[in-house]
Amino acid sequence: MHGLMMGLPYEHMHKFRTDEKLPIKMLIEIAHGHKLYSWPAYAKTFGYISISEIINAESVSKYITKYITKDLMGTKIGLNEHLYYCSQGLKRAEIIYQGKLIKDMEEDYSNDYVKLKTVRDLAEAQAYFIAKDEEAAQAGAEGE
Repeated sequence: MHGLMMGLPYEHMHKFRTDEKLPIKMLIEIAHGHKLYSWPAYAKTFGYISISEIINAESVSKYITKYITKDLMGTKIGLNEHLYYCSQGLKRAEIIYQGKLIKDMEEDYSNDYVKLKTVRDLAEAQAYFIAKDEEAAQAGAEGE
């Protein structure tokens, strides 16, 4: 999978070196002066990741355009149909808890676009929220 990111602080990255055990393609890229990184906090939660800086923005734009165009050409979009499709075989998201945020979270990572907080279990996550039934009871008490 490929993606584009911005705003990741370098101090959160691990820069790969040629003396590490890496795939030959990565070792060649590093030997040619390309900077390749891992993001340990992401990898701990979601699995292996390698990140490189964009060397040629025009080439990246052409690459993305090629695959978007190629994908859309094979798609027949009818009236009132979705323009996107979910990956097959993946579990759908489900709401396991819903409530109102009652205390500030200290993020594990944040930038202008996203804030991430990893919790160990449901109980830790619930500590940040007030349950919907408690919220309704509070709203009723305030309205009296």
